[in-house]
Amino acid sequence: MKPNKNNIPGIHNYCDRWCERCTFTSRCAVFESTSKLSSEQLDSENKEFWDNLSFNFTEVVDVLKKAAEKYGIDFNEVLNKETTEEEEKKRLEKDDYAKNHPITKLCREYSKLCRAFLKDQTDFTEKVRELVSQGHLGIKSEEQIILTTIEISDAYEVVQWYMFFIEMKIQRALRGKLEDAEEEEESEFLKDSDGSAKIALIAIEKSMAAFAKLHTYFPEQEDNILQALSTLQQLKRNTETEFPNAYAFVRPGFDTINKS
Repeated sequence: MKPNKNNIPGIHNYCDRWCERCTFTSRCAVFESTSKLSSEQLDSENKEFWDNLSFNFTEVVDVLKKAAEKYGIDFNEVLNKETTEEEEKKRLEKDDYAKNHPITKLCREYSKLCRAFLKDQTDFTEKVRELVSQGHLGIKSEEQIILTTIEISDAYEVVQWYMFFIEMKIQRALRGKLEDAEEEEESEFLKDSDGSAKIALIAIEKSMAAFAKLHTYFPEQEDNILQALSTLQQLKRNTETEFPNAYAFVRPGFDTINKS
C-alpha cells in the first residue's frame, strides 16, 4: 500500500484512539490501514484477522529490509539478535515500576469507581423523563428532553471510553520516563513520555467534565461520582507533578494545525 502523502507522521501515537470523534482520520495512517478491514479481519477470534496480521507483518519486514539496505545495516543480524538476560531484566523492572507506581494504582481506583457507576445505568430517555416528572430538571418540552438525553449519553460514553485508557497511557509514560533517564545526554527532541502523559491528562480532564455533567442527572449516585471526581483530581495533580513538561509537548496535527 502506497503511503498517503497527506498523512501526518506519528499522529496516532498521541491520540485517544476514538476514531469516530476524530477530525484527523483522513490524515492518519493507522485509521487508513484499519478502516477498510471487514468485521472478520477485526475479530481476533477469526482466521481472517490472523491472515491479515501475517500479511501486514510481511509488508513491515519488507519496508525495514529496504531501509536497512539503504543505511548499510545487516537486517538479518538485527532481526536474529537475542535479548540478553540483562536487557530482559531491565524490561521487567520497567514494567514492574510502571504497574506498581502510585499514579497507576490511583488509575485502578478510578476505574473501579467507573465500573460501579456504569453497571446499573438504565435507558437515558427514561431517566430524563423520570427526573422531569419529579421536577428536578426544570425542563418540559420534548425537544429539551431529547437534547438532555443526548448530553447524558455523550458524558456517559466519555467516562466509558477513558476509564482504562488513562492507565494505559500513564504506564507508557512512566516506562518512557525510565528510558529517558537511561540516556546519557539530554535530548533536544520532545520526549515521548511527556506526549503520553499529555494525552492521559487530556483524557482525565474530559472525564472530569463528563462526571461533572452526570452529577446533575444521577443524584442517587452522588457519593460515587464525587469520589470519582476527587480521584481524577488527584490523578491530574500527581501526573502534572511527575511530568512537569507534559503540557508543553507538541502533538503532531492536534497541536500544530489550526482547526478553526
